[in-house]
Amino acid sequence: MIISAVRANVKRFIHVSTVGVLGSVGAVPAKEDAPLQPRNIYERTKAEAEGVVTTAGRERGFPAVIVRPAWVYGPGDRRTLKLFRAICHGRFIMAGRGQALQHPVHVDDVVRGLILCGSVAGIEGEIFTLAGADILPVRDLCQAIARACGSELPRFNLPLRPLRVAAALAGLLGRVLRRELPLDERKLEFFVNNRAYSIEKARALLKYNPVVPLDEGLADTADWYRKEGWM
Repeated sequence: MIISAVRANVKRFIHVSTVGVLGSVGAVPAKEDAPLQPRNIYERTKAEAEGVVTTAGRERGFPAVIVRPAWVYGPGDRRTLKLFRAICHGRFIMAGRGQALQHPVHVDDVVRGLILCGSVAGIEGEIFTLAGADILPVRDLCQAIARACGSELPRFNLPLRPLRVAAALAGLLGRVLRRELPLDERKLEFFVNNRAYSIEKARALLKYNPVVPLDEGLADTADWYRKEGWM
């Protein structure tokens, strides 16, 4: 892809990565220079791709910008659909106390950020995190989704320790059966890993400013799912 971009004389290459390359962050909010700690094959390949782009920029002057979106939601997103369905249909159960931090961003804000990355002068070689204005615990995020759906979260939760054992066993079984099971270690990460990021660099250099309020964006997403017949 880089070779094709060079041959086409591309003025700026925008590489879309993911905040997942930072893994479960320690100090929050994590900045772009936090250590890379990818935890699964998706995050590892994203980190490797960042390395290729960075090396091309350093050694060949390749005019690239790396963008790391946080957890993107909004109309058109089917990844978040499972969580909406579970909460809105009363099938959701909180794992642990729900205190891990999440950092959602509406797709419209991500698009605005990507446009800025392609238009602001003098930012070649930079890495930017694109995330929303709100960092909040998993429990608060799920309660916000419940409000968007007109439902309520169950008041009880399941303890994490037995769930970790069950998730590990389910992961092994899923690999044997070659099927995705309702519980595995990756799904459990949502409840235990901090995913909270600083957008101050994007604010300063890009003048990026997320404008979609969380409740409005979640309601917009729930309405779109209903119109599509998915929920």
